[in-house]
Amino acid sequence: MAELFLAGKCSAAQTLKVEAWYQSFNDEDDHVSGLDEPELSKLEDRIYKRIGL
Repeated sequence: MAELFLAGKCSAAQTLKVEAWYQSFNDEDDHVSGLDEPELSKLEDRIYKRIGL
C-alpha cells in the first residue's frame, strides 16, 4: 500500500490508514533529535555507506 500512497493512487480509505499509521509514531522515542550536527553527519555517512550511495 505504501507504493500506492507514494504514487498518489490510494483510495480515501487507504490514505486514512496510511496517515493513521504514520501518526502512530508520534508517541515513540526519537533516536536522532538529540544528536548534534557532527553526530548527525556521521550517522548520515554510515547510512549512505550501508545503502551503497
